[in-house]
Amino acid sequence: MKVNIALFFLLFFCSSNLFSIDIRRSFIPSDMVVTEDGHVLLYGTERESPTESKKLALYKLDSIFNIDWHKNYGGVLQDEAAKIKIARNGDILLAATIWDGGSPRESMSIIRCSPEGEVKKQAQYGGYHAELALGICETSWNNLIICGFSKSEEKNGNCYVVSANADTKKQWEQHWGSKWVDYAFDITQSHDDNLLIYGSQGGFHLSTREDFHSHDADLLLIKCDKLGNKIWQKTYGEKGHDQAVKILKDHSDGYYLLGSTQSYGEGSFDILLMHINDSGEKSWHNTFGSNKLDQAADFMLHDKSLYLLGITTNKEKVRQTYWVKTDLDGQRLFENSTSSTIHEKAIAIDMLPNGNIITCSYSISSNNKTTIILRRFNQKGELLKKITLN
Repeated sequence: MKVNIALFFLLFFCSSNLFSIDIRRSFIPSDMVVTEDGHVLLYGTERESPTESKKLALYKLDSIFNIDWHKNYGGVLQDEAAKIKIARNGDILLAATIWDGGSPRESMSIIRCSPEGEVKKQAQYGGYHAELALGICETSWNNLIICGFSKSEEKNGNCYVVSANADTKKQWEQHWGSKWVDYAFDITQSHDDNLLIYGSQGGFHLSTREDFHSHDADLLLIKCDKLGNKIWQKTYGEKGHDQAVKILKDHSDGYYLLGSTQSYGEGSFDILLMHINDSGEKSWHNTFGSNKLDQAADFMLHDKSLYLLGITTNKEKVRQTYWVKTDLDGQRLFENSTSSTIHEKAIAIDMLPNGNIITCSYSISSNNKTTIILRRFNQKGELLKKITLN
C-alpha cells in the first residue's frame, strides 16, 4: 500500500502532545505570564556563550506558542531576572537584579516596557552593597513596588522594599528584618489598600546565599501603609525551615500564603498552603507532596479553586513537575505529576483565555542543554499538550 509520506508526518506531528520550537540554548526562565489576548511571555536570563555575561531576556509566544519576538535588557555585567507582571494599561513590568558597572555591586531594578517589549522607563535602587530583586506589584494608586534582599544596611542582609511612581522614580524605601538573613519574596496590595510583604526570616534563596545560623527559617509577613510605615510584623513556622514563595488575596478579607516547609508535612520539604485573616492570624494550613523533597513554585486563584505548582521527588529520586488543585479551604481536589526521567524545576502557572491552565518548567541535561517545558491542561488536571523549547 502506498503512503503519502508528507501527509503521514503532518498528521503525526499535529496529533502529538509533544512538539518543539527553537529558543536560545542558554535561556533559563524565571517567570511566565499570559496576556489578555492569550499570548505567553517568558522572562528569564540568557547568555550566548559561556564567556559572555548573563543578560535579561523576554520572549513573546503567540497563541499557538510560536516565537513572536525576543528582546534583551540589562547592564554590561551580570543580570538576573526575577518576576514579570502585566500593568493595568498593558505595559510589561520586569523586576531584575542588574550590575551595570556604574554601581559597586548589584542593584534592584524595575524595567517598564510597552506591550511590544520596548523600554519606556527604567530605574535602579540600592546602596553600596549587593541588592537582589525578587518580587514586584502594581498598586491601585499607580505605584510600582519592588521587593527583595539588601546588604547595604545590615551585614547579614534584610528585606528591602522600594516604592516608585509609574515612571519608576523612587518614592520611598525601607529595610526590615531580624538579626538573621531575611528575604522579601513577594508583595501585594492588601484588601484595605495597604501593602503586605511576604518573605522568609532567617532564610535562604540561592545555594551561594544560604544561611543556617538560625535554628530554623520562618515565614515572615510585614504589613505597612502606602508610605512605608510598618503596621505589624508576624512570623509563621515551627522547628524546621520554612521558605516563602507567594501571597494572594482571597475573595473576602484574607490571604493565601504559599511556601515550602519542614515544620509541617512529612517529608524533607513539603509544599505548604496557609490561610490567614486580615489581622495576619492563621486560619488553617495544608501540605502536599511525597515523603521526599517537594518544593512550591507558584500558585493562582481562579473562581472557587486554587492551583498550586511545584516539584515532587519520585521513587527514583527524580524531581518532577507537580500540580495540585484545591478548593478555597485548601482541600485537595486532584493532583498530578510528570513522568520525566531527568530533574525538572517548576517556574510558573497561569490561565489561558479559554480556561485551560499552562505551566512552565525547565530541565538541564548532562551536557548543560536547557529545555523549557510548557504544559497545557484542563481544569480537571488532564494534560492536553506538552511543548518543549530548546
